[in-house]
This record gives sequence, C-alpha cells and structure tokens, in this order.
Amino acid sequence: MKKLITILIILLSMTLSAEDKKVFWIDVRSQQEFDAGHLKEAILIPYQKISKEIAKVTKDKNADIRVYCKVGGRAGIAKKSLEKMGYKNVTNEGGYEEIMQKRKKMK
Repeated sequence: MKKLITILIILLSMTLSAEDKKVFWIDVRSQQEFDAGHLKEAILIPYQKISKEIAKVTKDKNADIRVYCKVGGRAGIAKKSLEKMGYKNVTNEGGYEEIMQKRKKMK
C-alpha cells in the first residue's frame, strides 16, 4: 500500500507544470516607477495594459498572481480586471515600499 501511495504521489507531482508552482509578481506601475525600484522577480505590466498583456505572462486562470503598485490603488484596479477575465488567484499586495519593509523584517 505504501508503494502505491508513493507512486501516486510521484505521478501527481510529475503532472504539475512549473507554472502551477510559480508565483507571478506583476508591478502595475509606470515604467519610470519600475525603473526607480522594483521586486527582482516582478514583471512590469502597467495597470491600464494588464488585460491585453497578462496572456504573455500566463494563460493559467488558476495561477498565483500577485499585483502591486505604489500604495495599492492601481493594483486593486488590475486585480478586478484580471478577475473579470476569469483569473481566480489574484492578490493585491499593496505598495512596493510596504512589501520591501515586510521582506526586511523577515530576514
């Protein structure tokens, strides 16, 4: 029985794509704001372009998408746009500086 469970776990893990496990950080600010500082793993997609550009990043409607901006307002707009498109796992992480402060505390 243990062998069967182990085999099933291995098969299940093999069917998960790398995209299923990835977190997509999207900076929805302007190019100038992005250039002044951004999360190293972030992809720039200004909030006004999120609906047209998100498919270049992921088409997976269940992907873990984290959006942020300066204080959270534009990220909220981007989140709503993505949810209208059917994306189910979108989080408004708020502002860039706030995220950086949280990360510093975690170190």
